[in-house]
Amino acid sequence: MIEYGTVKRIKKNNTARVIITRHEMCGDCKACELGTSKKTMTVDAKNDVNAKVGDKVALEMEFANFMKASGVAYGFPLIGFLLGIFIGYSIAPMLHLNEVYTGFFGGLILMFAAYGIIHLMDRRGRFGKDKYEPVITNVIDPDNNLLLNKYAKSEEK
Repeated sequence: MIEYGTVKRIKKNNTARVIITRHEMCGDCKACELGTSKKTMTVDAKNDVNAKVGDKVALEMEFANFMKASGVAYGFPLIGFLLGIFIGYSIAPMLHLNEVYTGFFGGLILMFAAYGIIHLMDRRGRFGKDKYEPVITNVIDPDNNLLLNKYAKSEEK
């Protein structure tokens, strides 16, 4: 998956902070910015091509890693929601509660718990940040939108 953005800041450890415009596929999801209405978002990316502040760049993330990250971000909470519905609906008669409401709120509780666990694991680096971090693959010439340099992997082919 390729995105385009502008380098905002060069950071330590060969990374750059890049402002990218949301891709049309994002639509109105806004999960990566937690509901903000901005059309741009900021990401940290590996800077293997020595891009400078202000450069327009192409960023890439391997499709398989993108799908894995999407599975974690959306799949685990969905499983939590469905499991919460099942558990809530199952135990409601024992507690003399309405099955529908208990199942729904049980689903919400486990869904938010899944998001909390994902957040804690991410902060502790359990997902292997190197796998899921985008990489700046090219610097784009601002005059004619041509690629100025190629990423080392693409030159080998």
